[in-house]
Amino acid sequence: MPHRLPGHGRSIIDDLRDERLVVGIIATALVTAAVLVQAPFFGFLARGAVVLPLLQGPAVAIYGFVLAMCIDPRRGWKPGGLLVVLGATHPAWFFGLLMLLDSTRLPDAMAECLPFALTGVVFILPAWWATRRWWGAVATLLATALASWLAALGPREFLGVTAHGVAVAILHLGLAWTLCAAVIERTWRIVPGPVKHCIACGYPREGLMTNVCPECGSAFPRS
Repeated sequence: MPHRLPGHGRSIIDDLRDERLVVGIIATALVTAAVLVQAPFFGFLARGAVVLPLLQGPAVAIYGFVLAMCIDPRRGWKPGGLLVVLGATHPAWFFGLLMLLDSTRLPDAMAECLPFALTGVVFILPAWWATRRWWGAVATLLATALASWLAALGPREFLGVTAHGVAVAILHLGLAWTLCAAVIERTWRIVPGPVKHCIACGYPREGLMTNVCPECGSAFPRS
């Protein structure tokens, strides 16, 4: 049960929405920076070692859970937990798919497309669950479609960045910014509402004719 301020209907979780907004934006900015730094080297490093591809799912597990909790601290642990499970196990099912594709005779374009398509589709459900908005699923689906198309049919390089590096970046940015959009929607306040309680002690302000809290003596902010 979230702690509630004395004499007031709001919980501390509600009053921490500014902090949730800041944490969500910082987390998304860090993901964006990491993805942009990684993208130019992804093709080269992925050929030389499997460490970089192995880190993609665990990265989603971390930032996905953080952003899901920023969206809804009360219920975000459920979609956030699903993101953790899917992200942490991503290396297993992703490379299992690659091994399966190697044993089949699929056209080259389809073999290039399927790993990105499967990865994106898997994360559509937790993205929709975390945002609880139709556009959460649509945005993730569009990012998946674009990444899959680039990997299969797009140019092999964009300004020196391999198509796979760009596709991975699109999947990350599509998921991270979709979740961040939900954080902003749930926390952004253009015009603050009137203060109905003492910020210092939580004493109800309704009906008071003074600008000083009778409980703790703190001055009320001017409306």
